[in-house]
Amino acid sequence: MTRTGLTNEIYLTWLEAMRHGTPPPVDKAVEVEPRLRELWSTAETLGLKWETLQARWFVARCLAARGKPTSARPLFEQVRAGARKIHLQFLVDDAQAALDELDPRSEMAGESADP
Repeated sequence: MTRTGLTNEIYLTWLEAMRHGTPPPVDKAVEVEPRLRELWSTAETLGLKWETLQARWFVARCLAARGKPTSARPLFEQVRAGARKIHLQFLVDDAQAALDELDPRSEMAGESADP
């Protein structure tokens, strides 16, 4: 897969979920998350930092949409740290805003109920 093809696939996968609402509904977040994780892995294997951050960001957004802040939080923190390393201040700011929005009380029912 080319870099452009990978970037397109990451965005198209996320947009498929977003087509149904912002944030995406839980069922769509569940549906696209495995593909985003696959793309994240591919980006990491290829050493593509920006694409890795993009895919990780979207996986974290899926987890947040599913009401799983304790799973989303470390991913947002990784995105923030990675973005800081490559001087992407807008992504640092977005990751911080996402961290600030997470509500750990939303998963009091337990994260083990993964669909």
